[in-house]
Amino acid sequence: MKNSIDFNIQYNSLEGLTFIQRFTNLYMFLEGIDGSGDVYCDGNRICCGCSGSKCKKPNAVNKQSTYFFLFNTMTGNSVLRRRIDGTQTEMMKLIGDINVDGVPVYGNDCGSDFTVDFLFGYAGYDYRIVTSDFETAVIESIDAGKPVIARVKSGVPRNYLITGYDENGPLCPETRYVTYKIGAGNVQADPETAPSYSEIESLIIVGDKIKPRYTLVDGLKNIKRVIEGNLSEGVWNGFIETLNGMDKATPDERKKIAQSVSSTNIYLFNAISLNHALKDRIRKRELFKEISDPVFKDFWNKINEPCGKLNGHKLDGFAWKKDWTDVDIADICATINEYKEADIKLLGIINEAIGRLE
Repeated sequence: MKNSIDFNIQYNSLEGLTFIQRFTNLYMFLEGIDGSGDVYCDGNRICCGCSGSKCKKPNAVNKQSTYFFLFNTMTGNSVLRRRIDGTQTEMMKLIGDINVDGVPVYGNDCGSDFTVDFLFGYAGYDYRIVTSDFETAVIESIDAGKPVIARVKSGVPRNYLITGYDENGPLCPETRYVTYKIGAGNVQADPETAPSYSEIESLIIVGDKIKPRYTLVDGLKNIKRVIEGNLSEGVWNGFIETLNGMDKATPDERKKIAQSVSSTNIYLFNAISLNHALKDRIRKRELFKEISDPVFKDFWNKINEPCGKLNGHKLDGFAWKKDWTDVDIADICATINEYKEADIKLLGIINEAIGRLE
């Protein structure tokens, strides 16, 4: 008893193995999009996927990241922001960016009911959730030529792409995740081991291709909702308030605050997703048709400025291992305010684009 789907689509290393990553690869397979190629930018340097379709050397990683950028942005995940204390915002809960044992783990899940339904509806596929008799469901779907997304009960990652089965259980594709390791740069992780049936909480079974239930305007409204949520919850204001109290913090508290400030970089780097999704498209694909309409060219060009300011590199110098005795708090606060103003400007551009569509 064994069957496996020929699957050659890689993951990018710009985010963890979230539901959005899994869905991207699933979508590419369903649409017959070629994901083949090597994983190198040039020479022996492994590609992270940051340039998407604009990369000078098309490879397996940046082919995938082009579609990932779109899905990551249309859900609103690319404008998600982190509180300085790491506690979940309402927008994190909406998208499914969850904590593990009380500790924030960036990109751990992103598989909330909202995210799942939006992505399938936006891509134009029906689906159903299976919560029992997992072996039968996996076998039937794989035999029908359709991969399955499995959500496990606990651990990181929470979602797996299942592309086969044998007498021992489900099988994951043999493609290897490109990840980043301090001191080593981008490296390829070992192939994944699929979860057992007993570890699975639910399965997402792909149905028929349908008319999309969501379009560009719905995606832009998701972006608007998340930015407004970040601002209304005072995410950036919380940074300023905490930083202004640094003079009263102990050395240990200063380290923790510094670490937390540095941890927000990952969320800021998601501006890459937003900028590429709205500007760098594969125009021959139906999914990019609305975005590619010339009427939006001026709107998407305006995105450059706020996305350029939402640059986590500005915080790189504030390494969390320091005690911050030599750090200019006013300088950090000024940087945080720049991020807030960039979000506000981005919100204005998105509102204009929504107005044009409506």
